[in-house]
Amino acid sequence: MKSKIGMELIGDTALVSALAELGRSQGGAALDSSLRRGANVLKGEVQRRWDAAKHVNETAASSRGQAVAVVKKTGRPRHSPEMTVGMTGGAMNTAHWVEFGTQKHSVKKGASIRRGVFVGHQPMHPGNRPNPFFAPAFEAKGEEAK
Repeated sequence: MKSKIGMELIGDTALVSALAELGRSQGGAALDSSLRRGANVLKGEVQRRWDAAKHVNETAASSRGQAVAVVKKTGRPRHSPEMTVGMTGGAMNTAHWVEFGTQKHSVKKGASIRRGVFVGHQPMHPGNRPNPFFAPAFEAKGEEAK
């Protein structure tokens, strides 16, 4: 099962209109720059909270280095750019487990569950409590990023 955690910043129409008056190339560059600055505010807060989560969550602790990136979405019109703040590297595969937690589960490869009961004898993982870092980062810095 693939999960995706991310947030998007989409250019405000009033800002887009004002920047359009600057001219096509200058306005687009200024819009990109302001979106990136806002996205970097969120990136810093998400990274700070992810690093803090590493101390209390074994899944997050397995991730190394910068786990958060800002990516500009390609193929968008110049007057309507979009940037995404999201997880990178190994953190991309485990961030949803940290954010939302996990239930008790088997750690044996190929283990199966039938009607909520594990079949056969498998080593069990006790699960992890949720340790939200992404949503609280957005709540804390969302207004500042605007």
